Amino acid sequence: MKKSRVLLIYIMLSLVLFEGFFMDIGVPSYIKYVLDVLNIVLFIISFKEIKDNKEQFKYFALLYVIFFVLGSLSSIIHIGRWGFNIKYWVLDTRLYLRFPIFLISCSVILKKDDIEKMFDCLMYYQLINTILIIYQYFTVKADDYWMRGDYLNGFFGTSRGGNLYVNVLMVLVVTIVYIKWINKKINKWFGIVVIATCLLDATLIELKYFYVEFLIIVLLLFLFNYKNVKFTRENIIKGCAVILILLVGMFIMVQVLYKIYPWMKGTMSIKGIVRLATSQTGYSDSGDFNRLTAVTGVFNKCFNKNILDGLLGIGIGNCNTGGNMTVFAQLYDYTNYSWFQSSYVFAETGMVGLILYVLTFVCIYIKAGKDKYYSQIVRVMVVLSGLLIIYDEVLKTEGAYLIFFILATGFINEKKRDELV
Repeated sequence: MKKSRVLLIYIMLSLVLFEGFFMDIGVPSYIKYVLDVLNIVLFIISFKEIKDNKEQFKYFALLYVIFFVLGSLSSIIHIGRWGFNIKYWVLDTRLYLRFPIFLISCSVILKKDDIEKMFDCLMYYQLINTILIIYQYFTVKADDYWMRGDYLNGFFGTSRGGNLYVNVLMVLVVTIVYIKWINKKINKWFGIVVIATCLLDATLIELKYFYVEFLIIVLLLFLFNYKNVKFTRENIIKGCAVILILLVGMFIMVQVLYKIYPWMKGTMSIKGIVRLATSQTGYSDSGDFNRLTAVTGVFNKCFNKNILDGLLGIGIGNCNTGGNMTVFAQLYDYTNYSWFQSSYVFAETGMVGLILYVLTFVCIYIKAGKDKYYSQIVRVMVVLSGLLIIYDEVLKTEGAYLIFFILATGFINEKKRDELV
C-alpha cells in the first residue's frame, strides 16, 4: 500500500513536469484536473496516517481553516454588491486548498529515500529540459518578438506562462545541488553542470528574476552553514574561488541576455529592478499594477480605500478571472491584479487573509524539523515562496505542487511514523 501511494505522488509530480508538453501535442487542458482527482484519492487513502500524525501539522492546518472560513464568510457578506457564483467559489477553493492537502499527504507517506529519488529525477530532468529549451530557442517563432522568451519552456510547453514552471524547477534544483554539495552528497562537476544549465536557461528565456533568486539561495545557505565552516586558508581560497566563478558566470550570462534581448539592457541593475517593480505606469506600462504596488493598488483603486474590504477582501471566488469572469474581474481585470499572488489573495480575503496565508509559510519554516539537510532546503524554499507571493502567480498554478512537495519534507517524522506501524 505504501509503495502504491509513493508511486501516486511520483505520477502527480510527473504530470506537473510534462503537463505543458502534453498540451502542446494536443491533449486537452483539463488534464490538469486529473491532478485534483489524484490529490483527493491520495488524501483519502492516507487519512488514517494523517489522523495519527495530526500533531505535526495541526497549526498549519488550523491557519488554512481560518483563512478559508473567513474568505468564505466575506463572500457571503459581499453577496449584495459582488454577487456569488458557486462555480467560481469552488474553483478558488481548489486553488487555495489543493496544495496544503498535498503537503499533508506527502508528509505522512514519504520517507527520505523517496525524496532523494525525486531530487535525482529533478536534476536529470533539468539537464534534459535545457537541451529542449536550446532546440526551441532556434525553432520556435513568436508573433510578439520581444516576448519570445516566454515561449521557450522545454517540457513545460511553448505557451506563455510556462516560464513560471521553469523558474520553480530551477530554484528547486539549485537549492538541492547546493545542499548536496555542502553535505558532500553530489559529484561537484555534475553539480556545476546542473547549475550552469539553470543560468543558461534563465538567459535564453530572459528569466532575469532567477539571477536574484540564485544569489538569495547562495546567501541563505551560507548564513545557515557559516558556523560549521572551518576558516582555514585552504577553505577561504576555495570559498573565494567558488564566489568568483559564480559572479563571473552570472556576469557572462547577463551580458549574453543583453545581446540576445537588447531591450533588457539596464534592467539587471539595482536601479533598473526597483524601477520595474515600482513604475507608476504598471508592470506592462499600461496603467496596471506592479509587483510592489499591487496590494495598495487594489485597496486604493478597486476598494476605494474601504476599510472593511481592505481587512476581509470581497470573498473567495469573487475575483476569479476565468470564463465569463466575475463582476469584480470585469471591472478591474485590466489592472492585472491576478498576475500576483499577493494582490489576488488580498482582493479575495483582505489583509487578514493575506497575513494568515503568509503565516502558513512561517509555520512551515518553524516546523522545518531537526534534520539539518532537509530543514535547510525547506527554509530556503519558504523564503523564496514569500518572494514568489509578490513576484508572480505560480502559487496558484500546478507548478506549486513541486514547491509543496519540497515543503512537505519539513514535516516528515519517520521515527514517529514507524512507531505507529
